[in-house]
Amino acid sequence: MTHKIIVSAILEAIALPYYKPPMPYLDSETWCKILDWKKHERRNNFFEWLGDSLLSAAISVELCRQVPYGTEHIFTQVRSALAANKTFSHLTLKMDVLSNLQQWREGRTPSKLFADFFEVVAAEVYRKFGFEVLCEWVRDVFSPLITAALIAYKESVITAFSSHRFHVLSGYRSGP
Repeated sequence: MTHKIIVSAILEAIALPYYKPPMPYLDSETWCKILDWKKHERRNNFFEWLGDSLLSAAISVELCRQVPYGTEHIFTQVRSALAANKTFSHLTLKMDVLSNLQQWREGRTPSKLFADFFEVVAAEVYRKFGFEVLCEWVRDVFSPLITAALIAYKESVITAFSSHRFHVLSGYRSGP
């Protein structure tokens, strides 16, 4: 239940009109390689896998930066919602790159297509500029989403605790 609540909070934060995730700077040759999937399919498939791994690591670094005394459970719950295809696809939609994505390979659902794009872009940022710059971009994109996810996590834990406590107390009887 907590995971669904966190995912909903992240998607609501992405949908806010004032949330504008930045596209990273990449040269036109790199964008052409990303967008011409069929011509660079083997390369892009590898970068999709690499980008997924790098995003998970960079999001973990940012979580540790924002929540230095967090628990493994908090980090796992929040990171799994942030580093998910659903989140990546909504970010790609928000970045408004749809017109260029129509050239991508067929056979993928739109959400998978947009998530793959986001992962390839992340791998390209890493390849061109290194992990530190990737982490800076992830911080710019994900900081507001991490905040929303942490609030949702805390609210879901409080709700679960209150519900459990009420259930335990409702069975309590005083006297004989």
